[in-house]
Formats: sequence, C-alpha cells, structure tokens
Amino acid sequence: MLVGGFVGELIITFTCLLDYILASPQNQNFMFTVEMMETFLRELLGQDDTQFPEATCVVHINQSLEELSGGMALPYEHLAKAIRDPANLTDFGLSYLFEIQRDLCLSADIIDVVFKAVTKIATQHAHEPEELPIVPEDADEEQKAAFEEEEVKIKERNVMVEAENKKIEQIKTRVQIAVRPKDTNKEEMAFIKLNNRREEEANGTATPVPPPMSSSRTGNSKLEDERTPTPINADDDVVFQPEKIPKKVPLVKPVQGEINTIVYHSEAPYSVRRFLIEQAKKNFKELEKAELNALLSHSHRSSKMLEERIEENLIKTQGFNRGCMFQDQNSRILFKTFLKE
Repeated sequence: MLVGGFVGELIITFTCLLDYILASPQNQNFMFTVEMMETFLRELLGQDDTQFPEATCVVHINQSLEELSGGMALPYEHLAKAIRDPANLTDFGLSYLFEIQRDLCLSADIIDVVFKAVTKIATQHAHEPEELPIVPEDADEEQKAAFEEEEVKIKERNVMVEAENKKIEQIKTRVQIAVRPKDTNKEEMAFIKLNNRREEEANGTATPVPPPMSSSRTGNSKLEDERTPTPINADDDVVFQPEKIPKKVPLVKPVQGEINTIVYHSEAPYSVRRFLIEQAKKNFKELEKAELNALLSHSHRSSKMLEERIEENLIKTQGFNRGCMFQDQNSRILFKTFLKE
C-alpha cells in the first residue's frame, strides 16, 4: 500500500516536477494541463508493454458514478470535483493527503489536473463504428461503384475505431473509479510501516535505515542505539540518498486471519516515482536535463512529513501508541495499546 495510492504519487511527483520547471526563469508561465496529464497517463499505462498491472490507478468513492451524478450526463470536470469531495472519497490515505496538502506544499493546480485527467480516462466511452451503406436495388453501375468506394473507406475507419477502442479498454483496466464504502465495523489492531527488504551483509551490517524509537520491550537502550546503522533519512541533518534504497519491495496482506492491520510502504513510493519521472522526461522538454535523484530527494520532504503526520493522527484518533512497538531494519509496527513510549 502507498499512502495516497498511485494518485497520491502522481500529485507528489508532479508537484516536484512543477517546482523544478518553474525554477527556471524562462518557464515562469508553464503549467500542466489536463490534456498533458491525459497524454502522460496514456503513454505510461495504456501501452502493450507497460509494466503496471491492472487497477494501478484507482480512486475509491462511496457510491457509483451514476448515483454521484444523479443520473445526469455530467462533464468529466464536474465529476472530478465531486469525486474529490471528502464526503465521497473513501481512500483514507488520499483523504488525509488533502487534509494536510498545504503543510506538504502540494500544488492545488496539480491536484485539479490529476483528478480531471483520471476522471476523463476512467469515464471515457468506446467509439461506435460506422454502419455500412446499403446499395439501392435500382442503383446503376456508377452509383454501385461509389457505394463500394465509400464502403471501403468506412471499413478502414472502423478498423481505426476498433484499434482506438482497444486502447481505451486497455487503459481503463488500469485507471479506474471504483465503489468502496467506508467499513466502519473493521477495527485495525496494528499499524505497519514497511521498508524495502534489507539483507544482512557478510560483515553483519545492512543498508542503513531510520533508527528505531524507544520500545517498552527493550527500553531505550544505548547499546541498542549503537548497533543501529547510520540512517539515510533519520533527520534533516542526514542527506537523503535514494540510490541507496534497496530494490526488493515486500508484499504483505493487510488481513491476517481475523486480524485487520493498516499497512503502508515507506520506500516503495520512490520506485513508482522513478517510473513517473522517467516518463515525464520523455513527455516534457522542460525536464530533459533534470536529474532523477535530485527530483526524488525533493519529493522526500513531503513523504517524510506525511509519514510523521499520519502516524501522529492514528495515535491521537485511533488508539494506537508506541508502547510495545516493534522495529527492525525492514519494518516498524505500532499496536492499539494504552502503553506509551
């Protein structure tokens, strides 16, 4: 799970890209448009060789689009605004992202463009093929020849329509607006933060990770802190190094038997952002000279703040606490408990 999902990653990444572009005096009037974002998503997710699976970019709402629109054929711009409404959005991470968007310095224009482009793609209908003309029984040879010529042209256009409909169907398997009501009866018992998989090296060390906080299981032991490798993103004084993040992303089911958990990946988003940035560099000439790691580092501030704020929010509102917390190089787990750190 990514906090905010794929849509959240689009918003964070394109906010960083916009910052980079506007930093150049010659690009002061630049802005991403819905058409630009739509083209970007089609090239990223709509190709036969795309590496993204089905349901990659999904926005969850509490009612169907038909119910949301009142049965009316609303323009995608109006639908996008309704979908973004907190009263209709049921993605917890994405909703919380919007709650603190000013603190994260997320661009309101980017949020608007992303939602409009996603809605436009997800609600696009297939094109109807043209009907072939019927030759009148009393048509002369010249008329028959004209009908045959027109029939050939229509068939050629219908082949193009069929190919376009295939592309529409293909991208709509990856860009979706789906109904998922809020489950008020489900109670999560653990909050799990996952790092990318770190393996022990021959010398007993591993790729650096953020240091553990104090735990009532082990205490805030000085010896425990000394064994902790120097973190890559423990605080603002340490330079974030995206190239040192391991590549292996663990997969964990949020439901284990009858136990529900909240799970999110802390470092996996940078893998997604790599794809987004690399595709954006192909789409926008203003990004041709942009350095991938510099842009990833720029996005790190938003990610770090989002993680801190969402954990604090769950502690304040959902009964989680840091007492009995578990943390190692690959994960960090908070439980519902009255015990504090």
